Amino acid sequence: QPPAPEPTATPPGQDLLGVTWKLMGFASGRSAPQPPLPNSNITLIFNPDGTYQGFGGCSQYEGQYEVPAPGQITMSMPGFVPGASACTPEMQDQETQFLQLLAQVNSYQVAFPQMQLQVRGSMTLYFEAAP
Repeated sequence: QPPAPEPTATPPGQDLLGVTWKLMGFASGRSAPQPPLPNSNITLIFNPDGTYQGFGGCSQYEGQYEVPAPGQITMSMPGFVPGASACTPEMQDQETQFLQLLAQVNSYQVAFPQMQLQVRGSMTLYFEAAP
């Protein structure tokens, strides 16, 4: 009788995969989340190979991420994917702020269809699974 195979633990971060996350709001500290500018359509997709990508409201962006333990995440500073961008200055400012925040994220929480990314220093990004 061979021993039963050990159940393989699911690697952390699986709950982030296979979903296009749409930014619903930003919140600082305990304040209520502020929605992004109208028609921003900011998205974030985590890929199984440790890369992420999305649309920042003006341009496509991409980067790398790591989930060292459940609920913990580190994300590299995203880079822009070359391409055309037609944007208002307000939208560009928001995109810059969003991308800078991504690089400071240190934890996440998924309660499907919602996801929160926590930024070091008390900022939270609220996402919802896009239909």
